[in-house]
Amino acid sequence: MKMCNLKMWLPSMILGLSLLAAVPVSADITNSGSTPPPIKTSKLSSTNDAATDSQNSDDSGKVYDFKDSKTSGVVTVTKTWDDSISNDERSVPDVTISTERYRKNPLGYTITYHGNGLTFPDGSTENEILVNSAGQIISGQYKEIASSAGWFSDNKLSSKVKVSEAGIPDGISCDMDLYATGKTFVIKAGPNFNKLIPSSATSVEFSDEIMPASTPLIDVDADGDGSVVAWMDGTVMIVSSQIPGQNVIAASSCYELFYRKSNLTSIKMSNFDTSKVNLVLCQEKVQIKYNQFSLFM
Repeated sequence: MKMCNLKMWLPSMILGLSLLAAVPVSADITNSGSTPPPIKTSKLSSTNDAATDSQNSDDSGKVYDFKDSKTSGVVTVTKTWDDSISNDERSVPDVTISTERYRKNPLGYTITYHGNGLTFPDGSTENEILVNSAGQIISGQYKEIASSAGWFSDNKLSSKVKVSEAGIPDGISCDMDLYATGKTFVIKAGPNFNKLIPSSATSVEFSDEIMPASTPLIDVDADGDGSVVAWMDGTVMIVSSQIPGQNVIAASSCYELFYRKSNLTSIKMSNFDTSKVNLVLCQEKVQIKYNQFSLFM
């Protein structure tokens, strides 16, 4: 049995690479096949010498992480095959050794969730989990931020990332940092909100209660972040943030917000924040029956 030695010069150290096959491997690597893919395995070694599993002939795309790595001297990697193929029929594998860490944890992919100004339920500003290639959590626990409008791949929020209910991005294949952004809780501007008020509505209530699961949604949200929803409860239109203590916020323009909704007899505004309203843009046209109308603040 022969040994093929490959020496790689790195700053301040030399790494020696040895390939051991069940049949001899030429030191000159003169096989006639094309350049093979790198051998990388996901097994972990507690020593500086590592042998790949001979029962698995396809190690391509996997990474071998050396624990307690040497800072000088020789590191030996051994690949063995348990088959009847000769060297002339076998492509000599290409092994890459690097001093750079392939990923944060060799057991899987680390996802770090950054509150980005928001906080998780436990008061922390960051949360970290470890997942495998199938997208299953193997360490940590995903935590949602109720006031978040989703996750983005950068803190400038330039690219939104779709995640599952478990908080896992689709097709994860590397470590990731995800950044939250807050919901706005702003309703559509006056005329756009107005046309969504059903003609059967006799009252509009701004609330923070949860919308019943089986109730049809009225989409009154201004920017599509899903922070404000509305539905009908009998003849009452309820507009809600669905987060306790969070007010629904009026758009800067509330012009014609309730114009010609003559069937309305009351508006409950105790959960309605009008601090962003531009009064110049909100010279409301009102055509409702004042003698039957009640306004609750």
